[in-house]
Amino acid sequence: MRQILTNYVDWFRLSKGTGMIPITKESLQKLSERLDNNSINHIVENISLLIKNFSIIRYGKYDLSTILDSLSMYIQMSNSQMVHLIEGNIHRFLISHNLGITWSLILEQIFKVVFIEFIDDSQIRFHCDNDSITITLVLNQ
Repeated sequence: MRQILTNYVDWFRLSKGTGMIPITKESLQKLSERLDNNSINHIVENISLLIKNFSIIRYGKYDLSTILDSLSMYIQMSNSQMVHLIEGNIHRFLISHNLGITWSLILEQIFKVVFIEFIDDSQIRFHCDNDSITITLVLNQ
């Protein structure tokens, strides 16, 4: 319980300086349905930078561990659900968002952009559908 409250306070305290505003899930879904590729790329760049900056501000560093924590917090604070399963060197993230296929594709691009600095493209697999995305990372030991 303490960790949940700490994450909540940290996220909202630090997110104020990043220009974030609350928006309803329904509004976000309707807006994302009308996005073209250029707009999606712009959103991906902005969110990726936000996550990177949040990691640096909160943890004082930017590495795979802090990025995983920051992405997890971002997903939770976005009112989506994420399950992180670990089986040896395989990490599987199951994210349920109920925002449509466009949002699944946006999340896929965000994870690609954020992880590319730390792991090879061949170590990441994605499966997107209308209401969720599964990300599988194969990390070297």
